[in-house]
Amino acid sequence: MNNGRSWLAAGLLASAALATAALAQGTAPATPAAARPAAVAGAPDQQGPRFPNVLLTNQDGVQRRFYDDMVKGKLVLINFIYTSCTAMCPMETARVLQVQRLLGERVGKDVFLYSISIDPARDTPAVLKTYAQQFGAGPGWEFLTGSAEDVNLLMNRLGLYTADLKQVTATQRGDHPTSLIMGNDHTNRWVKRSVMDDAEVLAEVLGQTLNNFQVKRKELPSYEVARQINPGAPGEFTFRARCSTCHTIGGGEAVGPDLAGVFQRRPRDWVARYVSDPEKVRQEQDSIALSLRQRYGDAYMPSFQLDHKEVTDVLAFIEQAASHGQKVAQPSVQGGSAHGGR
Repeated sequence: MNNGRSWLAAGLLASAALATAALAQGTAPATPAAARPAAVAGAPDQQGPRFPNVLLTNQDGVQRRFYDDMVKGKLVLINFIYTSCTAMCPMETARVLQVQRLLGERVGKDVFLYSISIDPARDTPAVLKTYAQQFGAGPGWEFLTGSAEDVNLLMNRLGLYTADLKQVTATQRGDHPTSLIMGNDHTNRWVKRSVMDDAEVLAEVLGQTLNNFQVKRKELPSYEVARQINPGAPGEFTFRARCSTCHTIGGGEAVGPDLAGVFQRRPRDWVARYVSDPEKVRQEQDSIALSLRQRYGDAYMPSFQLDHKEVTDVLAFIEQAASHGQKVAQPSVQGGSAHGGR
């Protein structure tokens, strides 16, 4: 016990001696890393600013500094896509579109959406403008491009590192982060959410939680009118997680066609093959697939790589919902929104 106290006392005396020597030489002792305050978004620290102020160009050809013009003091959603992607990007863009519609007129006023291309060589402002128009993106949602180095730097700083962006865009099936980054620069609160999350949850997090609930809520509907989801129906889960971003069942055309009556318009085996691997069907120059590609442009059916059971289950759900008159519609701000929009 006495030996322990002796070692502690010696240690304290040694620390005091070092501090005294440092002050005598006109320098202050270094602060342990764990004791240093965390950097504030956009503010400089010993490693530089948290968010690099790189120069990007939006779909209208307007140059924008990432921090000064896009993030500083704002409530934002940021994601990374590329227009030639045949995997998750179309669905990711459609999900952000749902969030935009849920937040309504707030987008462009106190909430801002940014989709940044990871393929700047192909995704020029003109290409991004066409892509935005085909998805129906509204004011307050910018599609941006920049140098490959700057975009990679942004992804690193936002926690969405990708080892080789060129390989991702060259194969068009490569793996790249599909997470959504949402944050409030004013309060320095940031979260990463999955693109698979329900659009209403994403809109709630962005429009209310990160904003400290400063926007007055409209009256919420009763739980009695909440949609019923059958946990024992795997096809319904797959439809709501993957398909409902672009399609409805009996709710009218959205980003893609209304799927009510799809088996009267198309052979069932063709629908199954197309859902399984739409890109393969398009590459085979299938006339129906090509006509859909022409009609919907870049908002085409992505390849989700569903297995045989998942495809069978989701088609069964579509058929059952349509036959029973069960409408599966897009989320809407109409009828009282929890997010403060109209």
